[in-house]
Amino acid sequence: FSAWLHRARNAGADDLVLAALTFSGRIGESPEEATRIASQTADPWIELDVLAGRAAAERSAGRLTEASSLLDEAERRCAAGAPAYRCLAVTLERAKLELDRYRPAIARELAGDALRRAEALREWPQRLQAIYRAAEAERYRDEKVAARALYREYALSDGSCAAIRAAGTLEAELLFDEHRITRARALASGRPDCGGRPEMVDLVLEVELFQ
Repeated sequence: FSAWLHRARNAGADDLVLAALTFSGRIGESPEEATRIASQTADPWIELDVLAGRAAAERSAGRLTEASSLLDEAERRCAAGAPAYRCLAVTLERAKLELDRYRPAIARELAGDALRRAEALREWPQRLQAIYRAAEAERYRDEKVAARALYREYALSDGSCAAIRAAGTLEAELLFDEHRITRARALASGRPDCGGRPEMVDLVLEVELFQ
């Protein structure tokens, strides 16, 4: 990838460079370059995508203040009439950020707003993201019944093995927190085996339930 990107840069193929940075999730490695190329397009769709990508990279690196500033700028553009699809992505990224800042009430409100907008736009992958963020927010708020219901809706709506297993793991964790150990063990044992390496949350649950 690095060699290909170097050749694209040398060839002055900015459109290919930006596409590569975007689709590989590496905007955070070259934020100034991505911003420069996006601004040259004068396309709100592309500019907002880069802003959201930079915010996600800052959040992942733990630089939450910087991520918030980038999202502030993105939200100003949304208020000025930026594309609705991109603004939906901005709202979902803000919900993630507020969860990282441990502000679950704000995150829940944002996730609910994103859910309504995703349904209105008929953007089903974004709807799934909104449901998952809402479930996480309810879990952080200690609203276990609501969180379990949302995790189930997420699993049913997605339908993939990974989603069903992840939702089952998190629901079992909530049952464990309620000291409903027998029910938590039954749910954990009934999760599908999707192959691959287990997630950390799976390992923690195994230790809690079956030690």
